Amino acid sequence: MIAIARVILCVLLLAAVAWAQPADKGEPSPSALREAWLKAAGESRWAEAAEALERYIAVEPDDLIARYNLIIVQLGAGAKDEAEAALKDAVEWGWSDLRRLERDPALRPLRDTRTYRAVIDNWRTVQDGILAGRIKRYQQEYGPSYRVLKDESLRVAIVSPLAQLSLDDAMGEMLRVTRYWSERILPAGTPPVIAEGDRPDPWIIILLPADADYKRWANKTYGERGDQIAGIYEHDKLRLISKDIGATLRHEYSHLLHWRHMERLGQTHPMWIQEGLCTLLEDVRVLPGEGDAPAQITPTASWRTNMARRMLQSGGLPKWSALTTLKDGSFNERRALGNYAAARSVFFFLAEKGKLRAWYDDYTSTFADDATGAQSISRVMDTPLEQVEKDWRAWLRTLPEVAEAGRGVRVGLPFAVEATPDGLKIRNQTAALESPMVRAGLRVGDVITAVESQPVRDLQELTRILGERKPGDEVELTYRRAGALFTTRVRLGGR
Repeated sequence: MIAIARVILCVLLLAAVAWAQPADKGEPSPSALREAWLKAAGESRWAEAAEALERYIAVEPDDLIARYNLIIVQLGAGAKDEAEAALKDAVEWGWSDLRRLERDPALRPLRDTRTYRAVIDNWRTVQDGILAGRIKRYQQEYGPSYRVLKDESLRVAIVSPLAQLSLDDAMGEMLRVTRYWSERILPAGTPPVIAEGDRPDPWIIILLPADADYKRWANKTYGERGDQIAGIYEHDKLRLISKDIGATLRHEYSHLLHWRHMERLGQTHPMWIQEGLCTLLEDVRVLPGEGDAPAQITPTASWRTNMARRMLQSGGLPKWSALTTLKDGSFNERRALGNYAAARSVFFFLAEKGKLRAWYDDYTSTFADDATGAQSISRVMDTPLEQVEKDWRAWLRTLPEVAEAGRGVRVGLPFAVEATPDGLKIRNQTAALESPMVRAGLRVGDVITAVESQPVRDLQELTRILGERKPGDEVELTYRRAGALFTTRVRLGGR
């Protein structure tokens, strides 16, 4: 029984959720209930553990790790019927880790039950049913304005109140990120998504909320830190939440693709690799495809590489020996922004040298020998690691300084915009007949979607792209109005 308690603890630790909300009506907080069931399970008091878990699930019904743990606790108590019912509930709410269901020795007593066999033998049908139920719950929670856009090839379903063109753009962003991972990161022949056959990847909900709904969720989940969180991918909950359809969506969707591959391999890569790979496509250039070929994206210098360069100049850039061995908690807590900047720049360097895919292939193949990934860098560069690090630092010095929002921006649009989940919306202002906005045929409420064919979804993207221009330059803007796209030209002003 003690072994089962340890398994429960390991499963629970997969969930990275910060519980900050107060309890209602005297009910213990979620964290207190979680501690109660862990303590009871650790002491083999299974009935008490089950009761605390059920109370916790009543407060946090979409915590799939907790629902899975309830199966194991009920089995620990010898309550096979209750465990079978808990399995049914967990699957209906969205539990989709087929690998764990088939391999976890704690579930052995359930493998002869009708529920278990029905789930395993009808996996695709079960997954489609799960998706329908989850979509229904989200629409009940957020209201009928939240529409659904599904893509079977990506196994994702967007749930959002945004305009249809915005949803199409969001799906296009995910398709481009998928193509980059398929062609530049994953080993050759590795599908980024398994959509065919009887055992496809689970459906993932992509929640793109209205601004007020996003703030409500972030404040409930993260408390005072809510305004610092732009999005999250929760693999255990099979959902991605993003406040924009640009940099944040690309970042979190990269996590989705990475976790799908890690799960297939049975590997969990350290945080410096997870975040380094997934920040890579935050800032990109769109390259038009030739002929019928679709547009491609490629990473570009960004505010994160600016930060890495400043750290290099000040002597604060971490050495690879420290970065690659950072414990996951330390990566996200101690000098987190600097760690993210350093990690992104390592993978940007590998991408620029044409070695990113070779590195990932070597790393995943030798993961058991070196989980840090450092030795794989040395092997694919065919150079001692110390020398590769010196080359990386020299390369960093050659990168251009990129314009950043809030850091001495010299050029801007001749009217004000604000970031919304839908994009950059022209703000309410005095629209004199001779104003640049009116002369360009623009109106308050129009959403700017691209500058010179480069998509702009947030202020950071806009600033980076405009930073390559100078006041007085004329640029083409693409904008959306009432469900249609238009183009116009405006002359840039000084800031």
